[in-house]
Amino acid sequence: MDLLTALPLDLHAGVPHVISFVGGGGKSSALFGLAKAIADRGHRVISTSTTHLGAEQLALAPSVVRVTNNSLPLPQLAEALAQHNHCLLIGAAISHASDASLKTPMPAEMRLKGLPIPMIDELVNHCAQLGVSALLVEADGSKRRPIKAPATYEPAVPTATTMLITVMGLDAVGRPITEDFVHRPELLRQLLHEYSASSLPVEPAPPAPALDAPMRLTPSMMAHLLLHPNGGAKNLPPLARHVLLLNKAESPVLLAVARLIRQQFPSDAPLCLMGAVGFAPQNPIQERWAPLGIAVLAAGQSRRMGRSKQLSTADGEIMVVRAVRVALASGAEQTVVVTGAYAPQVEEQLRAALGADFTRLHLVHNPDWASGQASSVRCAIQNFAPHIAAAAIMPVDQPFLSPLLLKQIFQRWRLGAQMVAPAVQSQMRGAPALFDRTMWDELATVDGDVGARVVLRRYADAVSTVETSALQLQDIDTPEDLARLA
Repeated sequence: MDLLTALPLDLHAGVPHVISFVGGGGKSSALFGLAKAIADRGHRVISTSTTHLGAEQLALAPSVVRVTNNSLPLPQLAEALAQHNHCLLIGAAISHASDASLKTPMPAEMRLKGLPIPMIDELVNHCAQLGVSALLVEADGSKRRPIKAPATYEPAVPTATTMLITVMGLDAVGRPITEDFVHRPELLRQLLHEYSASSLPVEPAPPAPALDAPMRLTPSMMAHLLLHPNGGAKNLPPLARHVLLLNKAESPVLLAVARLIRQQFPSDAPLCLMGAVGFAPQNPIQERWAPLGIAVLAAGQSRRMGRSKQLSTADGEIMVVRAVRVALASGAEQTVVVTGAYAPQVEEQLRAALGADFTRLHLVHNPDWASGQASSVRCAIQNFAPHIAAAAIMPVDQPFLSPLLLKQIFQRWRLGAQMVAPAVQSQMRGAPALFDRTMWDELATVDGDVGARVVLRRYADAVSTVETSALQLQDIDTPEDLARLA
């Protein structure tokens, strides 16, 4: 998937995302790759920097405009965007000579000034008249090292930033913390003094190194740096979204290293992208990882059953208990159980059956349960934690559903799907189904007893399906269905 799909971004002309890139190991490649993806979809995007740019980066944008006399060149920007959708906005050259028109080639070693933060914040105010959907800012320098620790004055993040993307090169793992591989190694060592006191899991201590041998970077150290408020999260604006990009996953081994780093994160960690930006130009992001949720819908009256379906026993176990056990085994970070018609009895059964695992549930009561399943879907998505990036909606009446199917559904989201549903012999089924958070507003508009399947049908061509057996999806609606299991 490309960066735009992986994030994902809801683009609107004149209401820009302001995305700042910090860290090391591929910031420029990520910035220009995202800019191209946005422009290719017909949206306008401006790229710029608050630090220095190399002359070679001019070739990465279809048009370049320079700030002169400390004022924004709005007419030139408008013309460039009208022609190309993407424009690179730069300051003056730092070294000796260059042609103000930028038509004369500049020496490769030449550096270009970025823009001061107040000017970028001013530019945001002009995005509406320019029709700009995104403003991308390289806000840090790393001297081409894959990893860095910021100095006191770094990174130079604009106050208008809505998303901070921290980049780290996976080729840093196992490397010594020296100038050859780390920008500001002495500052990184200082941050790692707090390493053993971190809330992240600490790896077993390696054998004592030879005298004066440099410390080497481990996955846990890299995870610690990415999330540290004086590391990868430094100068994160209070309302900005934080995204991590583990770059240079150019082999299965390095992708496995990226997953190992992600495993060190707490359960509410931000979105983490794993890929090879700059190495694989078409689909540089291989996987995305973020906290996922699952909702067990257990609110209905079960009119066709004639008694509580969720409290009925199927294959030797109460159906709501089995459904919740499957949900808890799926790997989801949050499990929401929506109750309704038989709320006290459902809670009682879950407490008795789950023991300590009951505390892992978030029970919510749907007072509007009689209006149909759609109200329970709304209730579920309204009660997921803000950091949940996508969620599966799961009925209570599929007693043969396995955790493996749910894991497969979650993995499809990690590979880039916005909606995922099971299929039997290539025919899409409605449940369980996963929806990216970007789809939740649409889910909330559904009414009646149709549940989420109406949204799946509306966007059937965009739904990724996981093939499974009819038995896994068999549901129990009537006493006759239940009797056939006896």
